[in-house]
Amino acid sequence: MNDASALSTAPADAGASIVSAVTGTIPVVASVTAVIVTRGANPWFRRTLAAVRAQHRAPTRLVVVDVATSTATSGYGDLQLGDARFVAAPRARTFGEGVAAALREEPDGTWLWLLHDDSAPDAGALGALLRAVEHSSAVAVAGAKQRRWKARDPRPATLADDGRHIPELVEVGVTTSRAGRRVSVVEPHEIDQGQHDARDDVLGVGLAGALVRRGVWDQLGGTDPELGAFGDGLDLCRRARLAGHRVVVVPGAVVEHAQLSLHRVDPADPTTALRVDDDDLEDAADESFGARRRSELYLRLVGAPLALLPVLAVWLVVCAPFRAMYRLVLKQPAHARDELLAPLLVLVRVPGLVRARRSAHRTSTVPRRAVRPLQQDWREGAAQRRDRRLSAAELRRSAFAPSELERAELQQLAARRRVTLGAVALALVVLTGLVFASLAGALASGERLVGGALLPASSSWGELWSAATSGWVQSGFGHAAPADPVLAVVLGASVLTFGHVQVAVNLLLATSFLVAGLGAWFAAGALTRWIPARAWAALVWAASPALLLAVGQGRLGALVAHAALPWFVLATLRGVGVVADDRIAPAAGPLDAAGRGPARRLATPSLGALAAAALLLVPVAAGAPVLLAACLVAVVVAALATVVTSARPRRYVRLLLVPVPALVVLGPFLWHVGRTWGREGGGWRLLLATPGNPTGYDAVPPWQSALGWPSSPTSALGIAGTWATVVSWSLVGSVAAVAVVAVVRSRRPVAARVGWVVAAAGLALAVVAPAVTVATSASGLVRVWPGAGTSLVVAGLLGAALLGLPERTVLRGRYDEPHRGKQVARAAVVGLALAVPCATVGTWVAQDVDTTHHTVGDLTLAGTPVVPPVGQQMQAAGARLLLLDAVPTTGAVRYTLLRADGTQLVDSSVVVDGRAARAALDGTVPASGSPEARLAQVVAQLAGDGVAPSSRGLADAMSDLGVGGVLLPADGTTRGSSRAALTARLDTVPGLARVTEGQDSVLWRVDLSGASGAQTSTGGAWATLRDADGKVLRALPTPGPGVDETLPARDAATTLVLASHAHRHWRATLDGRSLATAGGGGTWQQEFAVPAGKAGHLVVSYDAPHRALWLWSSGVLLLVVVLLALPVRRRRVVLR
Repeated sequence: MNDASALSTAPADAGASIVSAVTGTIPVVASVTAVIVTRGANPWFRRTLAAVRAQHRAPTRLVVVDVATSTATSGYGDLQLGDARFVAAPRARTFGEGVAAALREEPDGTWLWLLHDDSAPDAGALGALLRAVEHSSAVAVAGAKQRRWKARDPRPATLADDGRHIPELVEVGVTTSRAGRRVSVVEPHEIDQGQHDARDDVLGVGLAGALVRRGVWDQLGGTDPELGAFGDGLDLCRRARLAGHRVVVVPGAVVEHAQLSLHRVDPADPTTALRVDDDDLEDAADESFGARRRSELYLRLVGAPLALLPVLAVWLVVCAPFRAMYRLVLKQPAHARDELLAPLLVLVRVPGLVRARRSAHRTSTVPRRAVRPLQQDWREGAAQRRDRRLSAAELRRSAFAPSELERAELQQLAARRRVTLGAVALALVVLTGLVFASLAGALASGERLVGGALLPASSSWGELWSAATSGWVQSGFGHAAPADPVLAVVLGASVLTFGHVQVAVNLLLATSFLVAGLGAWFAAGALTRWIPARAWAALVWAASPALLLAVGQGRLGALVAHAALPWFVLATLRGVGVVADDRIAPAAGPLDAAGRGPARRLATPSLGALAAAALLLVPVAAGAPVLLAACLVAVVVAALATVVTSARPRRYVRLLLVPVPALVVLGPFLWHVGRTWGREGGGWRLLLATPGNPTGYDAVPPWQSALGWPSSPTSALGIAGTWATVVSWSLVGSVAAVAVVAVVRSRRPVAARVGWVVAAAGLALAVVAPAVTVATSASGLVRVWPGAGTSLVVAGLLGAALLGLPERTVLRGRYDEPHRGKQVARAAVVGLALAVPCATVGTWVAQDVDTTHHTVGDLTLAGTPVVPPVGQQMQAAGARLLLLDAVPTTGAVRYTLLRADGTQLVDSSVVVDGRAARAALDGTVPASGSPEARLAQVVAQLAGDGVAPSSRGLADAMSDLGVGGVLLPADGTTRGSSRAALTARLDTVPGLARVTEGQDSVLWRVDLSGASGAQTSTGGAWATLRDADGKVLRALPTPGPGVDETLPARDAATTLVLASHAHRHWRATLDGRSLATAGGGGTWQQEFAVPAGKAGHLVVSYDAPHRALWLWSSGVLLLVVVLLALPVRRRRVVLR
């Protein structure tokens, strides 16, 4: 290969002769070695090489370094390197290492001109750089002004657009904040109008097109290999500054820079760039954020004073989670991941940090404060961020700026929408008032609303947390089973009520109509922008029989699922970009014969909306787990469809993440369902079960299920005859009629058919549900309530109907009014459509709401407590009460173990109810020796015929079972002679002491005083400390599941006995030391051995497997999804 010095010998000699002839002196001629580092013979490199050869002032030597090939040059094909020297450096990992490879065999020179393969210089770039440095020996680095080179076209932007290109600035020097954050003075997409051409001295410049003094490069050791593709120029310039040199930017030297490394474009495959658009390049730039962030943190650690280095390292790690959360709020999950990993990955690079700090210290001749004038202070940073924020806002306003006529149209539309929304909200508030006005004060104060399937929630927030997360159900003698998923919703709602659980349940009930109706209004807005249609959808959804009957029967799960479902649909539609918008067209805009405007296009998918959908699916699935299964199927089908049909499938794959939070939050329940799918009567039945008190209902034929009725309207509303038929058919029947028309008339028939598919799936679920037994009650077997299925029926039909209604999204102009006759007809149809749901609701309110007796359907206020105050004191000390209630018609006695004031919501479990239903269907009875069998024997003796027991054996048996008292409730079915006979019998049982007089409820305490060897007067505690002979030494107070008490030391070994089913996951510790289990498996109770002479803090708890992992994963996942769901920008009107 020829000597490259021939590039500039003749021009230099000619210039020297002219200058010598004029001035009589011979100037110093600077030698310039141009180094181009490339990754193969790509199109960008070809254009860069051509631009170097076209320089007005050519470099002395030209070296091409290829970091992607071996020593052979055959891969370049027809590319003519000419007099350029070729160097193969396949082992070079960074740009600096590539330059170092070029200089190994290069003679010493004055300057290095460094170029990337994607940085094409302007013809006068080198000349401008040399003119800037020839009069000052202090300048060590001179950087060029970088303009954007469109990555999709390997030609320079100025040539690719035939001179019509508007140049965008990339960089005109860089600096850092005082904290070390990289700062550019160039705004994103800023147009080059010469506004930065006065800049001179800067802290740093980019190395693409930079002129570096060869001696300074060798003195500083080149770039830091730890930095990679980002930050190397800033680091080199900073070290040059600290070595006493100047760094300047030369705005007259222009370089077109494609920034392929930033955008992750493979230069060896030019079709990669030609296939993508600007949005994809922005996504690719996001992929390089991690490397850029690591380089920034690395530079901070390298430049920090030694005394502050440990503090800075700790600070970076501590701040990383908060920066990650901020990135999540900005909808940048990949950046959040990089924010978390960057400090850790940088801090493990200790050898590189030590080398970099030593190198900087060795070459530094001025203190660090010398560069402070070139850094950005906090005031300048705040001003720059403010200007960028205002500039971005102005850019958005200019992009969506409507004309005066369009603005008037928008204001008119917004006014109509606000007025209608206010009217709908007012109607929903009035409905809530009609239903709950007489109960408002009681509900707000936390009084209990009970009846039907609704159980009281008198528990504390701590007890609710334990019930929802421990994996132990306290009903009866305890069961290892997951909690009902609806407790997760109550747990979240109780946070809003400051820990008042009953108020939270009351709030869910009282706001159900408002939440459901408003959700339907906004969800309908995603399908149509016609305001009357949205109002109709809101009223229909609020008047759905599933919601009305769920409120009247106290079905909390079905109520929560119905209210949250439209919000989930809204968020999902917005998340995938299928959302209606306010499209504005001129008054004479293109309309078809039906008065419809241009075809709708998909909006941009929203990550924040998908996160909101993921959050909203949690209450939907918690209220009706079967809807989670339906959602999984729908999400998978929708994701596959959008991936196949979309040009950007990656944006829609996120749809598959929507069910993840619900799957994790409901993880223990779903795991139990899967584990018992074919056992215990079929775990799949639990997906259909509804939480709460098992309550029967009157099933309906399939045709009424198709009309949205989960149970018989005749029995539910107390109506019959013609009016019952009208009410049954009118609401959902009218919706179905419109939905049928939508399949034929709608411009979106595929979407309308999807609505029908949803309705068909709901109907199938509603038809199957009544055939599945999931619980037992005093009235017999209880079957699945089909409310979830009928909610899907109404949702699918309503969605299809909205898609078939006339499009009203294109504004024609305020003066283009339709014919008055059409207006009257349309108003009559709208009025009739709105009257139907109002009539349905009015009928239900008139029949089921009794303001005189303060009842709503089956719900009523619990005026007096089930357990008298003295009994509640016994329960607070850990005793359970045996509630007896005789049935007058059969003479049988129903009994229940109470640990609180009646059966509580936290004690309910569809898993336990399902086991009881399976046992009833199979005809199995409790095994002999089990606590259930023993309790049945005790009840038989207490309430049996004949002479009452004369010994204390019955009291001892109740004490062993943890029963501390017997209660005859005031509101039971036992009346007259039956109650008197049962009371007289209990008064004669030895060991039962009556403690209430003159009250409706009668309570007896289990009294062991006088019993042989008894040390306590009261028995029946859940947790007791016993000696080797089984005598009770002490009853331990246990207000919740588990024990937290201080034990004194005893001379002899004792046994801690829990009146609960033994299980391997029970744990007991004494001052942190685990206690061994006792009993050897021969007893149903859970027992722990307490060593003699040991005292300390006793803690007993049930630790479900993987509970900590589940809680942490759920908490972290919910935090991430909540941050992603936070709105940060208002949705804009789309102009057509």
